[in-house]
Amino acid sequence: MAFFSRSPLAFDDCQDLFERALNSKKGIKITCQSHGEAMALRMRLHYYRRKDKEANASIYPREHEMHKASVWDRLVCRVDDNVLRIEHRGTDHLIIEPIDPSDLEEPNAEDPPTS
Repeated sequence: MAFFSRSPLAFDDCQDLFERALNSKKGIKITCQSHGEAMALRMRLHYYRRKDKEANASIYPREHEMHKASVWDRLVCRVDDNVLRIEHRGTDHLIIEPIDPSDLEEPNAEDPPTS
């Protein structure tokens, strides 16, 4: 397990990276020197986001949408080799199709199951 400073002052870089990603059209990518460095940075980003959620839990009442939430929840962090990507959460990368009613029909009990 990697250890890092838990001081709020140690996360200015995480806030900066999240802000850059949020203010960009699709997100940002950070090329690290190694896969381990990319993983460690992602862990720090997740920790920073978790602390933001905890702070918002004490700031906002339960019925508020930001109670136990973070503005950074709109972003997802992915590591591929030594590259960390902070991307806008969305469905642009998915193939989404409407369900055809025939896809929902129950198979005929007389038909043998297909495998």
